[in-house]
Amino acid sequence: MELVGLLMKTLLFIFLLSAQPEPYSPDKYIEQTKHCHFSSLKNNPPQSSSSEDLLSSTLLKIRALYPLSSPLIKENQFLEKLGEALYKNEANCKTENLTHWGTSEDFPSLGLPHAIWYGVTDQKKYEEQFPELVRFIQKNIKQNEKIKLSWPAILQKNPLGPSPWKSRDEFSKIKKVSIEIENTKDSLQLSQIKTENSIYYKQAFELFEVRHFLSNPIVLRIQAQFVIEKTFLALHRILNSIDRESPPRAQTFYTQIQQLLSTPEGVLSIVDYLNFKGEGLKLTEKTPIEGHFWGLKAVLEIMQQIKSTENPNQRFAQAALCSLQRLAYYSGSINSPEQTQRYTWLNGGWKTRVESNYMPGTFNQPRCESAKPLSQTETQ
Repeated sequence: MELVGLLMKTLLFIFLLSAQPEPYSPDKYIEQTKHCHFSSLKNNPPQSSSSEDLLSSTLLKIRALYPLSSPLIKENQFLEKLGEALYKNEANCKTENLTHWGTSEDFPSLGLPHAIWYGVTDQKKYEEQFPELVRFIQKNIKQNEKIKLSWPAILQKNPLGPSPWKSRDEFSKIKKVSIEIENTKDSLQLSQIKTENSIYYKQAFELFEVRHFLSNPIVLRIQAQFVIEKTFLALHRILNSIDRESPPRAQTFYTQIQQLLSTPEGVLSIVDYLNFKGEGLKLTEKTPIEGHFWGLKAVLEIMQQIKSTENPNQRFAQAALCSLQRLAYYSGSINSPEQTQRYTWLNGGWKTRVESNYMPGTFNQPRCESAKPLSQTETQ
């Protein structure tokens, strides 16, 4: 019996070793990217196109020239699946990840789009979106009288006001207690948590309410709508950037984008990559070596040069992998910590994210098994 047990452990160890991602190897870069065809894109700086540029006549012009549309985004079933996919990719299907404060950040980010919510004294270095997201949810719920939802206390102020958390350290302590509240099974246990954490209990309960609200399937669907609206604005910024360089080229990009928007995987791939790696319109969104951009614009550029398949979803997936491989390779010198780290991410999760979301036939796969259907949560 001991021999059998030892044999089983040995086989398990071998299996685990074989299941590990392919190890970091910059020497394989040329082999990995032999079909990418992006050498001509080196050091091709995008034309700047800020949000402010597209809030005036420029926006109207670009929308008129390139009227983005997708019949899918009006279907509740599609939005629910899109929300579930984003919930998996951005929060790993865990409600606790819908209220987040990154280690290198000066602000919390909440919901599916990880929308920033600044405090009173914060310098608004990036675009703040959480108050806008809350207004968007309010507007959509008011338009449907059948939806009955309980609003978290700290989201009921109108206007919303600044974030109530003073620092990441305070937020982390409050979040820890809020997760205990979320996992409690009875009132006795809840009372014990309240006694042991009297300093943070009120704020922790408020944060628990926010997280519970944001993870509601109806609210996830509305957040998916919000993300799509922001995606269309980003696509118009990209098209505006290309139109400044060459209107005929922008028309080609527009046709390509519309092809993607006609399929569920195409919509998800654009939305997800944008959330994942940005637009690619900022000089900060390029590799420190050789200066290659890695955002959505770069993927669309690479996609145009790929001739191996006519399927737009396959071409986008291949272009996304090309962009990520290039990002890893040029993130630092050979064998540098920066390059090693990017290759670890590439082999550990980036490839999986692309292959499980962007390829044809992947949209309807199960993602968050614990997600409840709408009928089991709130009335609609």
